[in-house]
Amino acid sequence: MKNENNNNHCMNKINKKETPEKIKPTNNTKKTAKKGAFRVWQDRDGNKLRARFVRMDGTRIILEYNEKGVGLIEKGFAIRNFCEKDQEFIRENYE
Repeated sequence: MKNENNNNHCMNKINKKETPEKIKPTNNTKKTAKKGAFRVWQDRDGNKLRARFVRMDGTRIILEYNEKGVGLIEKGFAIRNFCEKDQEFIRENYE
């Protein structure tokens, strides 16, 4: 189900078709945990991605997912763009 509220101008949607960026750990990484189990993550617009948590990097989390034809890749996503349920999951488990 898609969110009818049009907030696309300020959101970086979860879009697995984007080119993955090279992500390096930084000194402001809040928490590094063991890689989590694969789960379905959802953004505010209802877009879903099956991925697992790798680490936090400031206001982003780094997820690992399987890109068809490429294999497992890591990509950063702004925490504010996830649905409220997933933001709460992040706060409870990784902050």
